[in-house]
Amino acid sequence: MPIQRPPAASPSNKGDASPLAAIIRDDFSRLCRSLVEDCPDAILVADREGVVRYWNRSATRLFGFEVDQVLGQSLDLIIPAALRERHWLGYDAVMGGAATRYAGDALLAVPAVHRDGHRLSIEFKLTVLRDERGAILGVAAYVRDVTTAWKEQQALKKRLSLLESKGAPGKEVTHE
Repeated sequence: MPIQRPPAASPSNKGDASPLAAIIRDDFSRLCRSLVEDCPDAILVADREGVVRYWNRSATRLFGFEVDQVLGQSLDLIIPAALRERHWLGYDAVMGGAATRYAGDALLAVPAVHRDGHRLSIEFKLTVLRDERGAILGVAAYVRDVTTAWKEQQALKKRLSLLESKGAPGKEVTHE
């Protein structure tokens, strides 16, 4: 038996009877709050100084810090010590108005640190947050854990390198 779907909205039926349509129409802020809180990606917001001002449940799952442990703290909590200088140079440039490709289609892939100290591999994009006059207030980051994929990629690279090193002397191995 085929699955029955409700009819598409028409000029006389705009879908206004749907509970979701009513929430979108009447309580958009509740919908947005739910989207952010329940998003499977970690979402965090930091102000111009890099202080965490918002942290969703997925950020807690990913990084291991509870909301009350991270709000008001520096992003340094999740940035490996060796990368902090580089991070803050880029962050300060964006806070100063420099364009960032990570607020567009590009993903930034970087290491991060979990609360217990283990290394994570993450990918993220940004939204630069502005006030009504256009002044930069901070950023929102949408973060995914790609640690497993990164480890698998590293293992494949190692295996490929090993296979290439076993090739006949003087012969180049090609990949198609």
